[in-house]
Amino acid sequence: MNMVDKVKYVVLCLLFSGILTRGQDSTNTIAFNYSGYLKYTGNQIYQYRSEQNTSWEWLHHRLNLRYDVSKRLSFVSEFRTRIFQGQFVRENKSFILQVNNPNDAVCLNKSWDINESMVLLTRIDRLSGEFNTDNWKIKAGRQRINWGMATIWNTNDIFNTYNFLDIDYLERSSADGIRINRRIGDLSSIEVAYSTALKNRRAITALRYNTNLKGYDISFNAGKYESRTTAGVGWSGNIGNCGFRGEGQFYSSVNSGSVLNLCIEGDYLFSGSWYLNIAGLYCSAGQNTPTKESFSGILQIIPIQPMPFRWNYAVCIQKNVWTLWNLSSIIFFVPLSDYLIFYPTVTYDAGKRMDIGLSLQSVLNTSVGVGLFSANSCFVSLKWSY
Repeated sequence: MNMVDKVKYVVLCLLFSGILTRGQDSTNTIAFNYSGYLKYTGNQIYQYRSEQNTSWEWLHHRLNLRYDVSKRLSFVSEFRTRIFQGQFVRENKSFILQVNNPNDAVCLNKSWDINESMVLLTRIDRLSGEFNTDNWKIKAGRQRINWGMATIWNTNDIFNTYNFLDIDYLERSSADGIRINRRIGDLSSIEVAYSTALKNRRAITALRYNTNLKGYDISFNAGKYESRTTAGVGWSGNIGNCGFRGEGQFYSSVNSGSVLNLCIEGDYLFSGSWYLNIAGLYCSAGQNTPTKESFSGILQIIPIQPMPFRWNYAVCIQKNVWTLWNLSSIIFFVPLSDYLIFYPTVTYDAGKRMDIGLSLQSVLNTSVGVGLFSANSCFVSLKWSY
């Protein structure tokens, strides 16, 4: 594909979203539905140790399609197209590998190197069919299998883990597999799921039972994670006016010993729309000493190790201001490893389905010996939804 064809492909992707939007008729109930957004993000990174600035930007288009054949049968496909450009792309030869999803059993990605500083990546992020009856639900294909109950860390998500520090993946990662859910009464259900991936031919099979006991949603799971046997429990409820959630997951020993991941969190909504969430995560396989772990290393996580550190803590504060403004801040810290991340975000609803965002991720790592902060990463985003 030559340069002209590559440019044509990008233009067609963007025009397609515009044609769909103009053709929308909200007054009619139709079987075909669509939504999506177009988002620009610019990122500036400053490394204190090397005194080096790195910049890059990307344009992200997401298109979500849903077709309801009947009340019981539906199909979903969601497309994720991104254009990356800048110094960060040019200096990272394995850039495409870093942004690919390791949970894929079938490669549904296509990338083009437009030039040494620009890459176009298209991915089918969801592709599934779902059949429902009064008590049964069967869903097969590329989907998100979400078994977590907490909001910051989900140790029960053994199929597709979630990283709260990932600024550009609100939909979260998917897995290629099948799940069958059977409702038992009004408050209980049982679900079995299976997924596999190209990378190391990783296969995961598990069973989950979900119920409600004295106001608490409680789940139990057990299964096989690659060559390990795994079992876990999760809960979500309230103590007075405070939310109280937690998850624990155990993996049996193979060659590197058994693993236990446990997270507990509580939250509270104060008067004046102030929201507070405090969470802790224990990873038995994580580091427990000062580390030079880079920020990019924290983003590369897997279900069996949701964080590279043993003891992890996070404090999240959020506030809605003047209806259109939202302020939030997350402080993630690891006392025994001399590691801290300060993550404030400001978003503004500009109207006409337009949002503006500003985020900062400041990393403090005293192990590298560069003073207060070892790196600052600033993000500016502009998002239009349809």
